[in-house]
Amino acid sequence: MSHTRILRLKEVRERTGLATSSIYALMADGKFPRPARLSERTVGWPENEVDDFVAARIAARDEYWQRLGGIAKRVVSGKAG
Repeated sequence: MSHTRILRLKEVRERTGLATSSIYALMADGKFPRPARLSERTVGWPENEVDDFVAARIAARDEYWQRLGGIAKRVVSGKAG
């Protein structure tokens, strides 16, 4: 049985670098994992889901720069367009 660690909001902010308002805005847009209700007044995010979000953002960044680098190389070489 695997154990999933639950992160509270402070840890989620620290791991993502996002402000609380940004986290909730992303959740409203369906772009950030929703928390699990732990008690009547307490929620937490599964650690693996937050880590997956961060990893996806890094992968998107790397893909963007790789594409941009390819375009830049074609422009510099005169082979663009």
